[in-house]
Amino acid sequence: ACAKGGGQWERALSLLEEMQEKHRITPDVITYNSAISACAKGGGQWERALSLLEEMQEKHRITPDVITYNSVISACAEGGGQWER
Repeated sequence: ACAKGGGQWERALSLLEEMQEKHRITPDVITYNSAISACAKGGGQWERALSLLEEMQEKHRITPDVITYNSVISACAEGGGQWER
């Protein structure tokens, strides 16, 4: 539900942070895919999607999958052609 509609991407990212900081739950590839997808559907938050891709790999050593990359590409496309970066 969070992935649909503008503005809800912020709530999705807030929940991602809360699960780690408050509840000490380590996210997995599915968690990150959901957060990145929310960025894609939330008006093309491509910079945040790319940041999450980097974070999942560097901070948590999570290997992205095809869904991860599809979601990041979608965020870049929604962001006005930022896929060129």
